[in-house]
Amino acid sequence: LSCAQQDVTWEPMDMDGMRFTIQPNISACQYRCRATPGCAHYSYWSLAGNCHLQNSLSVPQPTRLFFVSGPPDCEDGRGSNIDTIKTMLQQTQCFRHGRTFEPLDSGMPLRVPSVLDCQSACAAKPWCANFEYNGFSQICHFTDENCTEVSIPTDYSIVGPAVCDGQVS
Repeated sequence: LSCAQQDVTWEPMDMDGMRFTIQPNISACQYRCRATPGCAHYSYWSLAGNCHLQNSLSVPQPTRLFFVSGPPDCEDGRGSNIDTIKTMLQQTQCFRHGRTFEPLDSGMPLRVPSVLDCQSACAAKPWCANFEYNGFSQICHFTDENCTEVSIPTDYSIVGPAVCDGQVS
């Protein structure tokens, strides 16, 4: 496929609620991604035919031998649905990777399936100003306005405000 990347995966490896499947080839894996709401990338392990699907908050990981990855479709504008588009816009305009807050918790952490669920949980708390979501552990932390944003050496940590300005609808 013209848009595929060799030896690259997108991680976390599987979207919430999705398990890998065995597919006969890369094209079948790409088709599965295109047919799955919220899928922004696929990662295909050619040795066993494992097809993994990732959402738009996944991060590329190079040097993953025997993996081929890519978008839902090699033609721009195909294969996307409104949830994927909304999340991708929020990722670039509102969310930041590799960041956290100090102090981190003003309330009890919560396990949620996605960064959007974490943001919604923060917005539902009158005192919550910001959240931090760990895409690997799926743990959501909350902070009030008395915190400082700092950089940390991980791509799994995503921070953002309770509500994004210019919310996409």
